[in-house]
Amino acid sequence: VCVLPGGRTGIYRLKVIVDGKGACEMKISDLFEYKIIITAVTPNVGSIYGGTLLTILGDNFSPNSGQNQVVLATNDGGINCDLTFFNKTCLRCLTRPGPPDSIASVTVFGRLIETALCLDNISNCSFSYFLNATPNIQLLAPTQIIFSEDLLNVTGSLLDQMVISLNSINCDILI
Repeated sequence: VCVLPGGRTGIYRLKVIVDGKGACEMKISDLFEYKIIITAVTPNVGSIYGGTLLTILGDNFSPNSGQNQVVLATNDGGINCDLTFFNKTCLRCLTRPGPPDSIASVTVFGRLIETALCLDNISNCSFSYFLNATPNIQLLAPTQIIFSEDLLNVTGSLLDQMVISLNSINCDILI
């Protein structure tokens, strides 16, 4: 058993050398192929204002920092997705804002020069920017905080699992 280190997409020729005996005769094909593949993208819908954490599952992503790039390709061009986590089989990135009601093809560039292949149909490798998937704030009350124990009520839709921050300082969520 040989653990492969990962490599560039392409067809490779296998060569086996036995210590003290030399190279093996290949009675089977000595060719194998490396592919960078995407097997799933979740979630596949998010806010037009960005901030959706995408999880991209697949294989043969680069385990090295700075060698993976995720781009959401729309009709308006490519939008980078900012990587927050990576290993050989999983990438996570935060989306940037995108055009409303657009479907983006998720593209992974591994080792900065290789393009990942979508293993299944196109729906598994896409992300949609939809207004109806965009959380919104309808009411903030009060609009002025006087005492440090004052509560800020935030009312809106699609606000589950939210983080509220004021000047980059996170607030404790009570409800």
